[in-house]
This record gives sequence, C-alpha cells and structure tokens, in this order.
Amino acid sequence: MDQQKAYDRVDHRYLEAVLRKFAWPENLQKAVTALYHKNTTRILSAEGPLRQISVKTGVRQGDPLSPYLFNLSIEPLVHHLQEKLQGLTLTRSTFKMRLFADDVTVGLQEYDEKAFIETWTAYEKASQAKVNLDKSSFWSYPNNTD
Repeated sequence: MDQQKAYDRVDHRYLEAVLRKFAWPENLQKAVTALYHKNTTRILSAEGPLRQISVKTGVRQGDPLSPYLFNLSIEPLVHHLQEKLQGLTLTRSTFKMRLFADDVTVGLQEYDEKAFIETWTAYEKASQAKVNLDKSSFWSYPNNTD
C-alpha cells in the first residue's frame, strides 16, 4: 500500500501526541513542536501573494529531520499491526509487514482482515493518512491445504 501524499498529511497534533506517547525528552518535544507551530504559507499568483494560509499538516520535504518524523508518525500503526495480526505463515517463518518510506507491505491471513481494517481506519483518523489506491496493489494467494 502506498500512502497518498504521505509527508504532506502528517498531522502536527498527532505527531506531538506520538512524541509524548514515546516519552521523548520534553526539550526535544518542544523543539519539534516549535518547528511546526503556527506555520503559514502564501501562494504567489500573477497579481502577487495571496493571503496567508495556516499549515497544520505535513513535514517539510527536503528537511533532514522529516524522514525521521514521518517514520515516528507511522510507528503506532506498525506497533498495533504487529500486535494484532497473525500474518502469513511461510515455510520457515511468518510474514506480517515490511515498510519502506511511505510504502507498507502487509501479509494477512483471512482472519486478519477485520483487525487490519480496524487498525488502519483508526490510524487514518488519528494521523490524517490515506491509502493511494492508484499506487497500491492487493493480491490473494490460494490456501494450499494439500
């Protein structure tokens, strides 16, 4: 699954809550919050700059801190999926998930579907994340019980 505009959608209040949940030192929490608190932007039109727009989501692309903040923002999803999913049973191991940037690969048994949907829905609601269905793929493998 690919997350739609993943870096742009990180909700600042959600990120602050994640920092608190993971017990980051208070001075680091304040520093990260200061980077995103009361940010504004303007759009330049042919007639000149338009009025200020408040920026309440997103981590800055190109900022060296942004990949870490994005990874931190997705960590609660990873934790809950690891905890709730059975995963795919392979020959010598069980596969639950793999992440690369904003791409999430999840191995689900049929009975994992409800837990996955509930967890992903809660994550979307809390973080403002969305799945980009145009860039995501879903496969079903037959259950071989021979």
